[in-house]
Amino acid sequence: MLVQADGVPARHNVLAALCTWLLLAGYIVLPATFDKLEKNRNDISLAVLAAALCITGIIGCLTLLCKYRRNYIWIVNRIFIPALLHSIAGLVSTLINVYTAQDGDYSVTATAALTGTSLCLAVTLSLSLVIYVGKIGRMKRNHDSMEALHNAVAIRRRIE
Repeated sequence: MLVQADGVPARHNVLAALCTWLLLAGYIVLPATFDKLEKNRNDISLAVLAAALCITGIIGCLTLLCKYRRNYIWIVNRIFIPALLHSIAGLVSTLINVYTAQDGDYSVTATAALTGTSLCLAVTLSLSLVIYVGKIGRMKRNHDSMEALHNAVAIRRRIE
């Protein structure tokens, strides 16, 4: 598994970083649209930009996830953990914007942003835990039992 993680081409590592950063950029740009959309409905270019950044990042992450679906360590380290941290940053950015620029008033766009970032946070956290506890944990237990069996055989050979 670790050998597989090291065997991923560098361009895919860069692409994974780029996709998660696009997701973060969308999360950071979106709170800037809250006041503009409420005051001037014609100025939706920032909202479209934020949505495009998020959608592009998600599509890129999903593409890499499908390609490396059996490489659990790489998926967690390169996609889920960065996306999880970026989701937290987006959630904090949205909450700060709501409570400072909007005096705690949750607009439609603020609610949509909170829902989107919270959903991404929940999905990445859940999948990271499932992979760490389920898949990687099972592989580690199998490795440990095989290593113990190997050591027992080696000790028995020394005795004989």
